[in-house]
Amino acid sequence: MENWGQRLKEVSKKSQVLAKRIESYLKTKESAGKEFSLIEKRLNEIKKILADYPCVEIKTNLSTWLTAEAEALKTIKDEFRYKFGSELRDLLAKDGIALKGQLPVLRVGFYTLKLDFELGFATLFWGPEIQTIKSKIPLSVPTIYETIHSFNERIKRHLTPPKDFLKNLIRAYERYTKLNNIPAGEKVLLIDLLSELVLLSQPASFRADPAKDKFREYSRIQFSYDLYNLKQRENFVIGKHRLRLGVATFDATTDKTKSIWVPDNEQGDGTFYSYLVFEPI
Repeated sequence: MENWGQRLKEVSKKSQVLAKRIESYLKTKESAGKEFSLIEKRLNEIKKILADYPCVEIKTNLSTWLTAEAEALKTIKDEFRYKFGSELRDLLAKDGIALKGQLPVLRVGFYTLKLDFELGFATLFWGPEIQTIKSKIPLSVPTIYETIHSFNERIKRHLTPPKDFLKNLIRAYERYTKLNNIPAGEKVLLIDLLSELVLLSQPASFRADPAKDKFREYSRIQFSYDLYNLKQRENFVIGKHRLRLGVATFDATTDKTKSIWVPDNEQGDGTFYSYLVFEPI
């Protein structure tokens, strides 16, 4: 009888743990939303305890239930992915932005959207995963759309008109070459001019009083977008000089200090450039 008593205590203890794990799973299933990895984690916790559960009948019934729950979860995940892509495509179409690629990696105009359906988050990149714009975006179609829409509107709003941008480029080039004793007509890394462009993009109020609240941000992405718009103009002549952009070597494309990715079109194609030079004409 002592062995039976010990065995019953063991069954009782495992049953209590199993009951708590099932309760935890049901609560998670109800509240976790699209965090599928958390739901699967709770299912696996039940499966682990069930592996050496001593009551065959309960073990068999719960195993059947677990299989059904796992299959139902897979169906929900598949339906969510299909619906997600369709709804996002419709919203982006209103902005004239095309959605391309296959889940979990999508090309969205100038951007790349990388989705993690297990953790329930998305990451938005500039270009083909060139630079992270925002990570851990909840897997909500309206939230992701608004993130893309807002950022896209922001870079367009801060666009430097091509004519003014070309003037800024030659001013930045002349200042940089002079300060670094580089002969006129020599090529200069694009990234080396970014700090000069930051200064040139500041409003008059900042120059008069360089306070933090008057500073205008000029990011690497904005630089890339301004270069894209300048390329669309197809007129690189200013005064007696012509701008020439130098395409990056393969090795330089992986080094952010030596190249910058610039879109070729609004479908997400682009080119890496390393340097520029203003040549006399």
